[in-house]
Order: sequence, then C-alpha cells, then structure tokens
Amino acid sequence: MIRNPRHILLSMILVMIVFGPAAGTARAADPPTDEELAESVKRTEESVTAIQSILTRLQRTQFTGYVQARAFYSENTTPNSNLFVRRARLNVRNSWDRGQFVLSIDSGTNVVTAKDAYIDWIMVKGEGQRQGLVVRGGQFFRPFGFELERGESVREFLERPPTYDILFPGNRDQGFDLSYGITSSLVINGAILNGSGTSTTNLSFRDADDRKDLMARLRYSFFGPRADIALSYYDGEQVIPAVAAVPAVRGFADSNNNGRQDAGEDTVIVSPAKAAVPAIQGSRDRWGVSLNYYDLFGGTLRGEYIGAIDLTTNLGTGARQAEAEVRTWFAQYVHALPHDFLFGVRYDAIDPDVDDTVRLGGDGEQTDLGLVVARTVGDNLTLSLLWEHQEINVYNKTDMTTSETTNDPVNFQMQYAF
Repeated sequence: MIRNPRHILLSMILVMIVFGPAAGTARAADPPTDEELAESVKRTEESVTAIQSILTRLQRTQFTGYVQARAFYSENTTPNSNLFVRRARLNVRNSWDRGQFVLSIDSGTNVVTAKDAYIDWIMVKGEGQRQGLVVRGGQFFRPFGFELERGESVREFLERPPTYDILFPGNRDQGFDLSYGITSSLVINGAILNGSGTSTTNLSFRDADDRKDLMARLRYSFFGPRADIALSYYDGEQVIPAVAAVPAVRGFADSNNNGRQDAGEDTVIVSPAKAAVPAIQGSRDRWGVSLNYYDLFGGTLRGEYIGAIDLTTNLGTGARQAEAEVRTWFAQYVHALPHDFLFGVRYDAIDPDVDDTVRLGGDGEQTDLGLVVARTVGDNLTLSLLWEHQEINVYNKTDMTTSETTNDPVNFQMQYAF
C-alpha cells in the first residue's frame, strides 16, 4: 500500500507516461476488454513496485558530512599563523535489517583519503536495550576506550590529546571486530587487526609483518547516576624494517673536463658507504581504563588512563629505537552555558619513557592545558575558540642537559555539519 502522497503522485505520472500514448491510439468507441484492463493493472502494479523498491533503497541510505575551516596561531611556528581546512568529510551509510555499510571520505589538507570503510553484520539481533552479536569488517576506529571512537564532528576539543597519534597511529586500523551485548549494561569487544594503522604512506593496505594485533574491551554503563566505564587491552607487536648496506660511491676530480679519469686526477668519495641496519622488533601493548560521567554539576566529565610498552626514539647508544614503558592520561570537563554556549577545560600528560633509560633526561615528556569556548548557531554551524598551554621537555645530547619549552597555540574553527 502506498501511503505517501508523493509516492501516489509519482505512480500517477509514471502510469501517464507509460500508458498515455497507448491510450491515445486505442479505439475511441470501443471500451477496453477485460484482458486489456488486467494487463494495464499488472503493468501499473509492476511500475509501482519498482518505484517503491527505489524509494526503499534511498530511505536506507544516509548522506552526512562536515567541513572544518580553521585559523591557527603560534609564536613557535614558522609562519606564526595559518588558515586551512582541517577536515572535509563526506559519510555514506546504507543499512538493512541485518547490518549496514559505512564509507567516510576526507579531503581536508588537499589529500583525499578513505577514513571509515566497513561492513556491520548483525548475526544475532538485540533485544530491547541489549545489543546483539555484531561482526564488523574493514577499516574502522580501534575499539579501545571511548576517546578514539568519538567522532571529530562531536568532540568539544578540536583534536584528541597528542598521545593518540603516538600510540594509535591513524586512530583507525584494518581487520575484524566482534561485539556482543551480554546484558543491557555490559558490552564486550574482541578485535584482530593489522596493527600498523592507516598512516602508512606506502601500501597502507599491507601489514608489515605476519603478527596480527589483538584487542579486547569491556564496557559497562551505570544508570543511576549515569556513567560509562571501559577496560581495554591491546596485545601487539611492531617491526621497523631492516635497511640494506649501501656501498660508497666513488668519483674523481675531472680537472680537464674530458669525462674520464686521467693520470694525476685523484679519486674522491662522492657518497660514503652506509652499513646495514638490522630490523627492530618490539611490543605494541596498551592497557587502559576510561570513564564518562554525565550530569556532574550540570556538565560531563571524561577521562582516560593508558599504560603501554612501545618503541620510542633512543637518545643513547645502540639501536635506532628501543622499547620503553609509556604512561599517559587526560581528563576534561565540559559544561553547557546559556545562549547555546559551551565551556570546556582539559589537561593531558604523556611520558614516553617512565624510567628515562631510552629518552634521556625526561625527553619527550609533555603536558597540555586546554580551554575551549564554543557556540552552536542553528542546527548546523558550530564556532570554537581553543587556547592551549603546552610544556615539553627536550634533552640536549651534546650538553647532556634538559630544557623545557613552552607553546601557547590558539585555534579558531568554524564547523558546518549536515
């Protein structure tokens, strides 16, 4: 049955187009026979069915997206200011009763890349508020904590803490994820991934080694008061490929420019030889606890603590990189204000080498305090102003001293989402 007036109108137009000419050529004096009426009704029903099928497919397909235009200023960069498009995202989602397909394309910073590209298959449907059994395959956010999976268009702060670019390059990865709702409050995830993320410039679809990374996450929701907690674990390995030896390139001083080495013209080293560098293999282990606490004094508190074993820059002698124990955390509080304004504060810290045995003198330790004010204009436009105070430890290998550098960048962003 067609209930939508637009559907009825489309059906009438199609019938007029298909059958109008035929009706005009029919005998004016003779009424149509029963066979002709039956055939006409059959053709009309087929046309209506085709239109309904097209409309159903269109209704299952959603197009969303957003553009983030940004202005940046910092005294520590050259040039100090920059105007650019941070993200220009187009999302396509097609769903059916047992799953969905998602494709997300980004063309920000003049580079077109596929962000999300995955298929969800609902093996067992949910019951009430309880999630069923869902298999996800493709390229998607790693199921770790909460912050990684928060989309760029809904975050109050313009970027995730810098930790996530270090520990989770590209934020997404390729593989398969299985999620299951044990109860209406408890959901578990188990995933197998390549591990290298999506930031590899060459052959990003190919894993660097045969070792696949494993992830597990347990999420639990409390409803009085409302809070979500997640425990996550990531077991992985990473490999930095070996570099082959390079022989020296020799030449000669061609004093007479005749193109050949004559007597008395000395041999010179154009490019020195380089010794082979062996491959480096290390852990890519992460574990974390995450919390979302809603309606705390009228606002939302989010926080995450992550411990890791990761390869990091070796400032001493030996290999190019070495394993180190990493610790990082962040906490943020966001509160809505009158007239569609919002205010937020966030503090994050990272220590890439807890024992300072690889990154000497506390090199690379960083803290960041951020303040953001945002306003929503209508249903689509959001204006954000972000100020940050960053403190970074830098170790000087020559002087064997550590100094602290500071940076106070300011970002203004206009985001239009549809």
